[in-house]
Amino acid sequence: DKGTPFKFKLDQFEVIRGWYEGIATMKKGEITIFKIPPNLGLWRSGVLTSCSSEFNAYLQYGVSHVE
Repeated sequence: DKGTPFKFKLDQFEVIRGWYEGIATMKKGEITIFKIPPNLGLWRSGVLTSCSSEFNAYLQYGVSHVE
């Protein structure tokens, strides 16, 4: 839900690859927009794909690092 913190662990493969790479570069309190290319819109190392890879589309998320 928009505005609700979403918790995940970077080493548990709970989010798409683009989120792992983006969050890993952020500092606590930073706000940014992720523009994730189709090749990073994959779940679990490519086992399941998101719609971004099926339609060759970019995913865009507004993200705030709160913890």
